[in-house]
Amino acid sequence: SHIADTVTLEWDKASLLNLVIRRLLINPRIIEIYEVETDAVLRNTEMQEALFYRVFPSQVDTGPRQSTTFDWLMSRTADGTGASAPRELILLLKSVRDVQIQRLERGEHEPAGESLFDRGSFKEALPARETRLFIERVLTNDPGIGVARHVDAGYDEAVQTAKERGVNVPMMK
Repeated sequence: SHIADTVTLEWDKASLLNLVIRRLLINPRIIEIYEVETDAVLRNTEMQEALFYRVFPSQVDTGPRQSTTFDWLMSRTADGTGASAPRELILLLKSVRDVQIQRLERGEHEPAGESLFDRGSFKEALPARETRLFIERVLTNDPGIGVARHVDAGYDEAVQTAKERGVNVPMMK
């Protein structure tokens, strides 16, 4: 047959918010601390948004003309077409979580109110995430010379990639 079915997955803002909330609600402590009625929240977009802004700050950059935190996340994870992939959103949020944990372990102040995350953690997590993505792309797509340049620059990921792929890099120990 010449007829082919195709399925295109599209993630709109509400679907991505629902994904984030579902992942939050896997944690029983979140449900307990925020006194969440899980089924009710999962059925109601407004309740999902309300929970999101209890857990996260309302804005990363403050001011009347600045976007909400969720819109900030969407813009930072959008591809060239303006679409945000769930994987990128989740990975950025994991980076934010890791930064927040590091900040707390260093004895920095706790986030305000009932929020689990400080707005500064978002800003700090973004460059780290972008750097990791760049290195990942270079080491995956660039031929041996790209790996060699990054070994020479001191990136541990490049050394590991060179060893795994058998790239002979003279400056590598």
